[in-house]
Amino acid sequence: MKPQSSSPLPAEVPVFPLSSLLLPGASLPLNIFEPRYLAMVEHAVLGDRLIGMVHADPGSDGVGSSADSPLLPLGCAGAIESMTRLPDGRIALSLAGVSRFEIARELPIHPGGFRRVRADWSPFEVDREVLEDSRFVMDRERLCHLVNELLPAGLKVNRMAVDGLDNAALLKALAMQTPLSVWDMQAVLEAAPGEPRAQALSAALECAVAIRRSAQSSSQRH
Repeated sequence: MKPQSSSPLPAEVPVFPLSSLLLPGASLPLNIFEPRYLAMVEHAVLGDRLIGMVHADPGSDGVGSSADSPLLPLGCAGAIESMTRLPDGRIALSLAGVSRFEIARELPIHPGGFRRVRADWSPFEVDREVLEDSRFVMDRERLCHLVNELLPAGLKVNRMAVDGLDNAALLKALAMQTPLSVWDMQAVLEAAPGEPRAQALSAALECAVAIRRSAQSSSQRH
């Protein structure tokens, strides 16, 4: 369940630049092994248990980002809902998406080596509503078909599982589990919940499928 909108959110948030998508109300599993991010997790556990998932600017080619690149201006914070310390020093955890935030400014690097930002939560009160409206227009069949074209061989959308999800839950599942570019993930994240986000995901999938088909066609000609 999402936190109530009356629960205060911190002005300062540690951030994890990663090419993964977290949406409010969804869960993201993570495997943490780099020292600075292990320190970030320990810092979060001792505080409000929030970690901001952000995308680093990939540049015009879409592939030039690193964990130290400039950050894109909007991220999503997740609360640590489960955490397991592994014998080899890694930490397996799951983040529950709480709310998007705008990056007001980046703060100096924490002594533990991880990045942190001043967060503005005010534009995203809708993210913290306990019940999310799922009664919006979404072409479920079309989205699932596009996702199936992008998933690796042997992986397909589970139709029985899909039938058990409402539109809001299905939209999150498809958006977070489909391999998309950073720019496409960011477009989905920036879109408002409901039909605008469904449209953003559909546009991203259509573009990704067109690129894949073009690459396959070019490969077959050579």
